[in-house]
Amino acid sequence: MNLSALSPIQRTRKPALIAVFGAAMFAAAGCNSASAPRTSAPTTGSLGVTVVTPTGVTGSVTVTGPAGYSRSLSATTTLTGLAPGSYTVAATPVVTADPIVGTAESVTVSGSPVAVTASRDTETATVTYTPRAGTGGLWVGSFASGAIAEISVAQLAAGTSAAAATTLTVPMSAGVGMAFDGNGNLWTAKSPGDSIVEYSAAELGSSGTASPSVVLTNSAISKAGAMAFDANGNLWVTNTMGNTAIEFTASQLAASGTQAPAVVLGATGGSMSRPYGVAFDASGDMWVASTGVLVEYTPSQLMASGSPTPAITITANESYPAAALGMAIDAAGGIWIANGIASPNSIVGYSASQLTTSGNPAPAVTLTPNGASMMVPAGIAFDASGNMWVANAGGGSLVEFAASQISSSGSPVPTITIASSSATRPFALAFNPHATGLPLKP
Repeated sequence: MNLSALSPIQRTRKPALIAVFGAAMFAAAGCNSASAPRTSAPTTGSLGVTVVTPTGVTGSVTVTGPAGYSRSLSATTTLTGLAPGSYTVAATPVVTADPIVGTAESVTVSGSPVAVTASRDTETATVTYTPRAGTGGLWVGSFASGAIAEISVAQLAAGTSAAAATTLTVPMSAGVGMAFDGNGNLWTAKSPGDSIVEYSAAELGSSGTASPSVVLTNSAISKAGAMAFDANGNLWVTNTMGNTAIEFTASQLAASGTQAPAVVLGATGGSMSRPYGVAFDASGDMWVASTGVLVEYTPSQLMASGSPTPAITITANESYPAAALGMAIDAAGGIWIANGIASPNSIVGYSASQLTTSGNPAPAVTLTPNGASMMVPAGIAFDASGNMWVANAGGGSLVEFAASQISSSGSPVPTITIASSSATRPFALAFNPHATGLPLKP
């Protein structure tokens, strides 16, 4: 710039302007050349939980961690803002609902516990639900053939006679009593004999010759009859020829061997003469059906061996069956008993209100045969809609009576009749998973 061409005033102001402009340019240049401000290090972490389920299944997952952290999940979720520490992912088995019988879903968890750190990386864990083997059907014990068969929920819904979905040939006769434990294992009895046997859930997934996982023996068992689990996983069995009801605890059921029953309930008067039927109501009371008498024992009476006076005794009248080949409790707390020995064959039902005091009331409902619908009725089982399924042992079939058909006495025509060569002379029945009315849940 030619300063001599400027006026005296301009010559004094221009250098100042140039200085200011230069300083601004230098500051801008300095700013562009300096590094960008650093982002602070993360203080929390994240956890991605993948929940894998079959179609229509909703998971039940809980994540717990430091400082009382707890979060419930039902589907795949990424949890953010987590304090560093160890997190546990736990999942509960679920049952998919169905109008007849649900499907129990087993669950596995991988990647738990997981250490979450203060990082931008996401830790992972996976929960996988799969249908449990042997679930979603009605299992039938054949008294004649030594076979156990599953009629699937699809076959029950269709009401068609066909080969069972699964048929197990068992080395021990298994038609008298059956029960599923909370893990889906099937328990039955060698009859006549002195053995209680378990077939694991894994054995129930395909047809073939089944091998018992557990065999309990005891010379005190004389013709084991029906069986039922209480809410604590203890197995109760009617010792029919021994005139007792016996208990094996959950810990006794863990391994094979000779086991003395933990509790033996004997007869008081005629309260346990040839006991057969046994079932638990929703309150945990145990009901036993013997020849001409139905009795109730409270949970406190089941704690020790002896011959306690039953809390409730329903005695025989002209309508009460002489012997109970099958017994079941419905969702309302009513008790149903199959009279498959005395003539005429029948099924009788006592309402919950009739079972609150001792006496000899006439059954609220009496069902009598319609044609071949009730030839030696034995096992009884209620489905999720309150319909009653009966093992028609003499007729070689399974029959269903709709809930509306059993609300009053009569001789109804079964809504469904299923004949299957896989389960000749069906006797014991058990839904897998448990139906409503039992205290034991999957």
